[in-house]
Amino acid sequence: SKGDIGILNMMNVRYIITQGNNGSEVPQRNPYANGAAWFVENVMIAQNANEELLLLDSLDTKSTAIIHKEFIEKLPLENIKRDSTATINIKNHAPNHLVYESSATSSQLALFSEAYYSKGWNAYIDEQPVEHFRANYILRAMKIPEGNHTIEFKFEPQVVATGSKVSLASSILFLLVFAGGFYYNSRKKEQLNNE
Repeated sequence: SKGDIGILNMMNVRYIITQGNNGSEVPQRNPYANGAAWFVENVMIAQNANEELLLLDSLDTKSTAIIHKEFIEKLPLENIKRDSTATINIKNHAPNHLVYESSATSSQLALFSEAYYSKGWNAYIDEQPVEHFRANYILRAMKIPEGNHTIEFKFEPQVVATGSKVSLASSILFLLVFAGGFYYNSRKKEQLNNE
């Protein structure tokens, strides 16, 4: 259906398996995939998750974003006006670090073909922390200011940061205990030698 193809496009599915004339499965390139990131020109506000999914069924995901009402305050305050010359391209794709570069003459609303997951993923523009939010039920979205920018998503879960601090504290404590034990044994030997 049209909705299924739209969802595949927004997830940047580049190949679709089709059935060949002889019944064999044939990979076919999807020329309509949205790419790793793109700018939209329209926004539809959904009142709940069910409405988000229903709206997706007939959505042109390349030009329109569906935003749940809980994220309205994170949308650009001015009217979204698509800059036809604006570009956004992915430069690095690692499991825990995504880097994009953008260029636009006015602020834009960008969608990223990455699943939105707020716990642990932090967003940055030119190394400065920024907020991102959910669009189209599952994707990441962000307001991108005018000009040339580097956009990054980094997976920096709090549990890892806490674990690193605990590990560092444990290492320091171990070294202190080891140094204390070494000092105590040295003093003990010195006392025995003096007797």
